[in-house]
Amino acid sequence: MDVEDFLFEGVKNGIEAGCTRIILTYREENDEVQVNVLDDGKYESGCDVFAPGCSSKGDNRGRGLSLLKNVCADAVLEKKGGYTCLSYSYPLKLKTKLSNVVPFLFSMCFASSVSLSVNIFKNGMSYVYRSEEMADKGPLDRSSSITRMKRDFEFFD
Repeated sequence: MDVEDFLFEGVKNGIEAGCTRIILTYREENDEVQVNVLDDGKYESGCDVFAPGCSSKGDNRGRGLSLLKNVCADAVLEKKGGYTCLSYSYPLKLKTKLSNVVPFLFSMCFASSVSLSVNIFKNGMSYVYRSEEMADKGPLDRSSSITRMKRDFEFFD
């Protein structure tokens, strides 16, 4: 799995948990990337969520978080207030192409009626993108919109 896949998996897990809101924070500092994915979905902890095969979502599931833990040993999943928070970090040298994943995250959330906020901190600057504002530029369920957003996020690659 690439590090982009972990962003995708974190958002997908929130959607599958029935959330209505997801807040993704991507922060590049020094030689490290820190990621937080918060969602207001159901959080069921009955096993070690980072163990292969642990899932409350059915059989043949529960591989994503175990793969994440193999790459990002500091990965943590915890309840914070009314949110489930997946946090992890990895070396900046494992460069993330945000333009490869963020447009699809907005499209996925739009299709699921989930509000998504993406907060990017890079080079001392802060950028915030919200699904409501992205939808104002055009429908988020069309390939032309994904192509447009891909160009918008190439700035961060």
